[in-house]
Amino acid sequence: MPITWDIDETAKLVTVRVVGPLTLDGARQALKELYAEPSYRPPMVDLWDLRDAEIDRGPGDVEAFVRFIQVSRGDRGTNQTALVVSSMAEFGISRMYQAYAEVSLPISVRTFTRIEEAYAWLEREMPPGEPGA
Repeated sequence: MPITWDIDETAKLVTVRVVGPLTLDGARQALKELYAEPSYRPPMVDLWDLRDAEIDRGPGDVEAFVRFIQVSRGDRGTNQTALVVSSMAEFGISRMYQAYAEVSLPISVRTFTRIEEAYAWLEREMPPGEPGA
């Protein structure tokens, strides 16, 4: 499960791309590594490009991932997260994550099927006066 990311410090944007199967353990490990990146400094926004991912998670995995983020993010997490998916099944799973995150995390999460809409939302959501706004 290749998970790669690009951190644009000027735009305060993290773009994460997942290709292939996305497992709970793989997502946890990738997030730990991302949080440890020296250039990953809030406030930031992130876009998870899941269009080429194979998401096979149930509600228990989604809830467990949100709990993991609650415990491990500290002050390293982003302010807004956009998820971009390619199928209705992945859209449903991503919306489930969005629902859990909305009540458990101090971030805004939205799910999209078009990457252009995700970037536009992130741009609008960037706090005023921040780079990339």
